[in-house]
Amino acid sequence: LPAQERGSVGALESPFEEAVAAELEKRGWTIVPQVGISGFRVDIGIRHPDLAGAYLAGVECDGATYHSSATARDRDKVREQVLRGLGWNIVRVWSTDWWFDLEGCTERLHASLAALLEESRRKQAEQQESEAAIHWDMGHKVDPMDPLPAEDLASAGEPEHPSIKSEPELVAAPLATGERPSASAGILPAAAHSTHDTVPTGGRYRLTDLTGFSTSPDQFYDFVYRGTLRSMVDAVIEQEGPLRDDVLAQRIARAHGWLRTGNKIRERIDLHLREFDRTEESSGSFLWKRGTVVDLLDYRMPFDADARRSIADIPIAELAAVVVANEDILEQSDPALDLARLLGVERLAAISRSRLDEAIDRAQRNLAST
Repeated sequence: LPAQERGSVGALESPFEEAVAAELEKRGWTIVPQVGISGFRVDIGIRHPDLAGAYLAGVECDGATYHSSATARDRDKVREQVLRGLGWNIVRVWSTDWWFDLEGCTERLHASLAALLEESRRKQAEQQESEAAIHWDMGHKVDPMDPLPAEDLASAGEPEHPSIKSEPELVAAPLATGERPSASAGILPAAAHSTHDTVPTGGRYRLTDLTGFSTSPDQFYDFVYRGTLRSMVDAVIEQEGPLRDDVLAQRIARAHGWLRTGNKIRERIDLHLREFDRTEESSGSFLWKRGTVVDLLDYRMPFDADARRSIADIPIAELAAVVVANEDILEQSDPALDLARLLGVERLAAISRSRLDEAIDRAQRNLAST
């Protein structure tokens, strides 16, 4: 929620709110009173136990005047709609219920919060599984491989047997300027199927150093923090763009000490992505600085081991540029496999083969038009 300069929280405003807060704390919930500003405060914010700086829900304590005033009810409905639109889960507790059945009311409130927490954890688990499905640890050195037999080459393009579990592809370690892949360096030789070994370099791909920013997980969702978030987004795009939007979100989440990048974190970051160009690709949505989208982009070698990228993390424009710089890839019996070897990939899974095929198609169209 937006925050005033003097802060985003206040004090409990009534004995009713104090009683509710006390009972919630007895049941292990961490409460923050009067979160927000002006008419858009929630009476009691409930801290998310798993996500630093995030709120699980807001508890609204409604007194007797709420029941007796139609104007107050209408105003509160609009207010609740705004709060929900800002991502809040609103739970209400009524003063009349509280005074006549404190124990039962408290248990119902606790159960509602527990249900919200369970749902949040389920979504976080799904998000984590989804991210794990497309992120691989790429870039380690691998042992040299003997040339494939002719019969294996003939079947290389066939679908993998469904009973065989694909392993993550491994991309070769970064090469020094002018250095070429070699067996002695422990990198897969591209010469097994081609005579080329040139990778066009567009400079080094470096991870963004965000340690210079004054990060505050507790203020992450506050209005006054928007400038810091926007500056961090700009820094990542400037250093690493084009890159996938979920990778950018991970960079910022890690800078705040979060191991997971949940939906609410993504939604908050997405508010600052409207000024960037996008290209929708098979592995996700890539962000570019405004006006810089191109069909071909020189491949960026990793600056160090931490900067290695998976095939899914590399824009098609970069992969296609490697093909254009090595046209004889297109004359090989299996261009995707040859491209993978040039990049230092040890094993080529179906999902990565498909992406390399996209890059090859783009390169062919580009070469045909020149």
